[in-house]
Amino acid sequence: MNEVQVEAAAQLARADRLGAEARRGGRWYVRYLLVFGVASFVLAAVFAFVDNSTAVVVGTPLWIVFVVGISVWAATRRVGLRGFGALTAWSCRRGPRLGSQRSSSAAIGCPRCGSGGSAEGS
Repeated sequence: MNEVQVEAAAQLARADRLGAEARRGGRWYVRYLLVFGVASFVLAAVFAFVDNSTAVVVGTPLWIVFVVGISVWAATRRVGLRGFGALTAWSCRRGPRLGSQRSSSAAIGCPRCGSGGSAEGS
């Protein structure tokens, strides 16, 4: 083999090693999603079964602490994923607000245009 072929083979071997490392390093994301999903379910249950004002006062700070904690943990992983900042921002901003609207029939519809909710939003 000539020098170009040797260099190409070395680059392909390096790409294979990096790909395998990224796949191994990305396995933490499954655990992250499971924990995040369970916590989201718990937050929804809190808003469903606890007085609304109590759920907001207790649930919102706990949710923010959870999201910040799990986001810091995710930031320490060797392999990162795109869009994590957007997920964190959405979770802190929107997650508790969804649960606090449970008593309103308008919360069932589209939050942007109001369609599909109560008679006033349609």
